[in-house]
Amino acid sequence: MIGLSEVFNPRDIYGLNKHPVLHQRLLDRFGSSASLSHAFRMTPELAMDALMAAAQESRWILIKVCPNQIHNAAMRAILAKHAAGAIFLVRRRLDQFISLVKAMGSNQWHSADTTELHPKADFEAFLRWSTMVDAWIDRTAMTCKSLGLPVASLRYDRDLMITDPELRGAALSARLAGLPLGTDPMMLSKQSFFRRQDLTTDVFDRIENGPEFHAALTRHELLDFALGEKSTPFDASPEPGPMMRRDTDAAMQMAALLKGRNYADLREMVGQIGKTIDGDPRVPQPLPETDHAFRRVTFVCGLHKSGTTLFHDILAARYDVAHLLCPDVPRNEGQFLQDVSPQERAFGGPGSFAFHSPMCPPPESDPARAGLLADRMLRQWASFATDPQQPHLLEKSPPNLTRIAWLRSLFPQSRFLIFVRDPRATVLATQKWRKLPLETLLLHWNAAHLCALRDLADDCLVLTYEAFCDDPDAVAGKAAAFCDMQPRVCDVQKDRAAVASSNPFYIPSFPKKLSLALPFRAWEVFGYHLELAGDPIRKP
Repeated sequence: MIGLSEVFNPRDIYGLNKHPVLHQRLLDRFGSSASLSHAFRMTPELAMDALMAAAQESRWILIKVCPNQIHNAAMRAILAKHAAGAIFLVRRRLDQFISLVKAMGSNQWHSADTTELHPKADFEAFLRWSTMVDAWIDRTAMTCKSLGLPVASLRYDRDLMITDPELRGAALSARLAGLPLGTDPMMLSKQSFFRRQDLTTDVFDRIENGPEFHAALTRHELLDFALGEKSTPFDASPEPGPMMRRDTDAAMQMAALLKGRNYADLREMVGQIGKTIDGDPRVPQPLPETDHAFRRVTFVCGLHKSGTTLFHDILAARYDVAHLLCPDVPRNEGQFLQDVSPQERAFGGPGSFAFHSPMCPPPESDPARAGLLADRMLRQWASFATDPQQPHLLEKSPPNLTRIAWLRSLFPQSRFLIFVRDPRATVLATQKWRKLPLETLLLHWNAAHLCALRDLADDCLVLTYEAFCDDPDAVAGKAAAFCDMQPRVCDVQKDRAAVASSNPFYIPSFPKKLSLALPFRAWEVFGYHLELAGDPIRKP
């Protein structure tokens, strides 16, 4: 077996220097070290083909790949063509992040004692990094699953921190037994070169601003997230937890938590459901930035399956505004085309994201910082805009519904079109797409719209899917007048024909007596009335 390290690391092809014969064969193939490095950076599939061909005498090559070192398509192609199996190694998120911060600050990546280093850790950088890593693990795990690759899941504390070589060997051997390693897993796993670089016991003592960082995690209800590990679909023995029961039982537990106003535990339970959802979180890497002339942004705010895509597309067709266009992301949504605010998928995606406080952020209090964030977001969006020199940009993403106040603080001249649909149709349509209990989806609808109600102001206009389907011209015109959109020449008859309510396909099949008790029903504010068991309907 040939053991390499991060062959796709932008800095170097790590581990190749320990195998001079293999290294020379690759140099003969590519001509120079610069050409070899360029191949691994720019054409990873070609480089991997050459690596496998050069390793003539070895049947097995072990390499390490870190998040986003190569793009998704190349990762899938390499796994499909060359991989005999995969090992996922996860560590407590905050431990890993601080270790990374120390390594980057000291430029000491291997076998270095960093105990005396106490850098300052950035809270928002941790959130961006950890959600990126989680999304990458999910995406790569599902790729392995779809290709039918044998896999193993290892945990840093559980599996690598065992000090006794015999016990560590036995534990790792059991977890690696399903991989076709071509050697005795017991002998392989006993040979450990693992060394801890930071011997500090408390993770918050490893950084200069430990107490402040702890307080920020607590305030945002992310302490358990930070001190936890990312799970994969391949964990041999999942940790016991509240969501290992049947979905119907879980929904009853969530209803009880809601009734008792235990919102923290409720969000955690729903978040665990949402994080098992498969999906496509692709984001172009790296995100380009472009000059623009945007002076106003109109945000379409509404949950998945609320009709926001149709509404957005008709506004974009009828009125003189720029909008985003990128076939590589779902429905051209701006949330996937910027890195200033988190994507919904990092917090469970449809049916879950509104339960997580980072998706319901407060306004940015520092005007200078707000300006910098707004400028970065607009410059990134401009790279995907139909006309970056148009002063008015139209953007549609479901998380807009839960962060109106935050967006307002970045874009003071913005307008918000809050697009609401009957929750019965919304949750049933979402359930066809995301297999979550109706109770969970209805709780999520309620939570998301409560966020919107909290943030309503004069720059908001509430519109309904039902009114839009009844008279698309009137509703589109009302929205355009509110946002000061100027009309453009288009085929109004054609886009009018595309509007047809699908509510009749959903609402009749909604359960007549859904067992769910709510202390406050946001849908009644918008004029919808549902009959829930144990909570009789109240007439307006």
